[in-house]
Amino acid sequence: MKSLEEKLEKLKQLCHQKGLRLTIQKRMVLENMLARQDHPTADDVFQDVQKKLPGISRATVYRILDNLVQEGLIQKISHPDSTGHYDGNTEQHHHFLCLSCQKVYDIFLDPSEEPQLDRLSKEGFTLKGYSINIQGICPQCK
Repeated sequence: MKSLEEKLEKLKQLCHQKGLRLTIQKRMVLENMLARQDHPTADDVFQDVQKKLPGISRATVYRILDNLVQEGLIQKISHPDSTGHYDGNTEQHHHFLCLSCQKVYDIFLDPSEEPQLDRLSKEGFTLKGYSINIQGICPQCK
């Protein structure tokens, strides 16, 4: 996984290329995401960042999270029956969503277990990445 410094440097470069300032709000949201080992909702991130920046609004945090996803600095994990969760780990891995407690778990597959997607390339698809999202009941909720 890329370090905090590497991702902050990438964010600085992206802001510079687009003529945007790297605001303290953007930096704090990214730092919060990269310091976490869980998969928070936007509200979780808002509550944490608000402790350090009391004047930040919920809408600002939501907008920053969406921008960080678009720039590839974090991931958004979406499941139809759940609130969106975010993940600071952008390395290839998958997720398990517990349908009972709504907690999201990282799943790392051995390369031999990864799906063979070369067939899609042969059919003319251009692959940019993929994610497997599994739904079920976690061991704690059984």
